[in-house]
Amino acid sequence: MAKQELVVNGSGFVNEVAGKLKKNTLKNGGAYIISLEKKLLDVSTIVQNMCDETGANPLEVMKILGDYQNCILKHLGKGYSVKVLDLLTVQPSIRGSVDNKEEAEAKNEIKAKVTPLPLLDEAMKDLSVSKLEMFVTEAVINSVKPHGYTGDTIIAGKSIDVTGDKIKIGSDEDGVYYAKTDGMGSIEDRANWVKLDASEIFHSTAKELTALVPSSLESGKYVLIVETSFLGGNKKRKEALFAASAPFNVVKA
Repeated sequence: MAKQELVVNGSGFVNEVAGKLKKNTLKNGGAYIISLEKKLLDVSTIVQNMCDETGANPLEVMKILGDYQNCILKHLGKGYSVKVLDLLTVQPSIRGSVDNKEEAEAKNEIKAKVTPLPLLDEAMKDLSVSKLEMFVTEAVINSVKPHGYTGDTIIAGKSIDVTGDKIKIGSDEDGVYYAKTDGMGSIEDRANWVKLDASEIFHSTAKELTALVPSSLESGKYVLIVETSFLGGNKKRKEALFAASAPFNVVKA
């Protein structure tokens, strides 16, 4: 495993974190929630950093931490609430509600409940958000450009490079289409869209796509439309996402 590098400034760990705005799907609150990036440090990295500063033996520290962890788990298993240093408490908890005693006695899904202590918030008092971006929840096409030849003209029978987000084609139900447009926001009916065969899509990722411009297209103004239900791995979205490009001109070779 590659060693993690700690990024520090003159006073210790870097005190900035990036965030994204996501649409708030709850009934209460504002239109967006802020999601901060996760910069995860593993135990061995923290121990090595501590040992570099104190001269302690990393193997001995890891052994002590392992024994400490096992002791915490043992007492949690006996029903105790455990205070983990001055950082947090962990206690057995049954989530949800019941209507009567009999239902309560039958409910035996005991989980760990973690309660942070004030020192954790104190440690982050000087932390600030370095940058804030919108989290993309829809498919987006940012650009459509010629592939493999110079100039800005898109030529029927050649290929294009497409950039965007969430535009990966993951199944036969997904598709890449060319639709004629008047350039003023109106496009032709879906029945007239020209769909590419899978063999005409040469490269497809979440952010990039390379595809053919069919030689059958007449000269004119088009938009490229991507329809995808790809979610990652073998997962599919319940509803397909659609992305449409800005209008562009296609000319015959």
